[in-house]
Amino acid sequence: MIFVWATARMTHMLHHLHNGIIEPIEYSKYLITYISWINVWMIQTVFNNRYSDDDIVDQLFTYFNMFLLLLLLNFVNRDFQEVFIIYNRLTVIVTISQICQYIRQFYKRNDQENRELIKSFIFTLLLKATIIGVGGFLTYDIGVVVVVIGILVAWLYPIIYINRMKKVPINFPNLVERLTLLMIITFGETMLSIASYFQVNSYINTFICFVMVASLFFYYRIAFNDIIEHHNHNATGVGFMYLHYMILIGVSAVTISINALADKEVNNAFVVIFLYLAFLVFYLGIFLNYKYNKKSHQYSMKCIINHFIILVLGGIISFIMRENHTAILGISALVNLFSAINIWRFSKNCVLTKNKK
Repeated sequence: MIFVWATARMTHMLHHLHNGIIEPIEYSKYLITYISWINVWMIQTVFNNRYSDDDIVDQLFTYFNMFLLLLLLNFVNRDFQEVFIIYNRLTVIVTISQICQYIRQFYKRNDQENRELIKSFIFTLLLKATIIGVGGFLTYDIGVVVVVIGILVAWLYPIIYINRMKKVPINFPNLVERLTLLMIITFGETMLSIASYFQVNSYINTFICFVMVASLFFYYRIAFNDIIEHHNHNATGVGFMYLHYMILIGVSAVTISINALADKEVNNAFVVIFLYLAFLVFYLGIFLNYKYNKKSHQYSMKCIINHFIILVLGGIISFIMRENHTAILGISALVNLFSAINIWRFSKNCVLTKNKK
């Protein structure tokens, strides 16, 4: 529930358009904040997946981190320069809490592979805490750059020790379950964002928005419930998690676009381009997970081409009809509905082919 609230608060960061568009610097700020919050979830997910005992100590750490995240949320929508220091300090404390969880597990493990991997996680978190901590003591203009570097380092650094992770495979079914939960939360926030269309005199827009979001969720569900091979015993899960950043960013951008369309001052050309880029990022994130697919469910070139033809045609028609917001929503809903039907047919055909063999 904290992440539902967090997603909603972060989306509100972009409610004010400038000359009808979202300025790149504002979106960059939002994106860094969003990635940093997802990263907290991912770090905790990896810990719980690999090492958590789910005992009273682990639970107390969880409650403590939840409390800190609630405090952090109070500063998300405020002038960041005013809350820069306290926000950084709370972030450092959350990171130190996660470090303590890993240190505890380090001394409980006897095998070398796990101890080496835990040391890598601890080093990454220490690096994050140190860089962000130093940034908090600098002037705002310099400090904010240092903090962003700290966030990006913590986000990307695990790629370096992927070979260590191969020696200690992740519990892949559990990882799929946890990331699916995060996606449900994100789609839930998208559903909440279309509440502005739920008016007595706007049944058509309400239905169209619902179909669009429901189609995206149905597509995700088919891809990760039916097409992905859950019993992957040798997976590190690294690529799977990074590609979920893409999927999450895509869904959040759809949410932002829906909110922007409700603003009469929006630049119509901008919102169409932004919306279809959001769809592109979402679908690319799913397609690039192909290496985790079942052997019987490898994407065919026909499936991929059909999908992107639908997306491109929808984008062109929406751009031509950009002065009509209902038309933009309607075409976008049809694009995602056809895409959902396309992936459902693909999955169904794969099952039939497998059964014939």
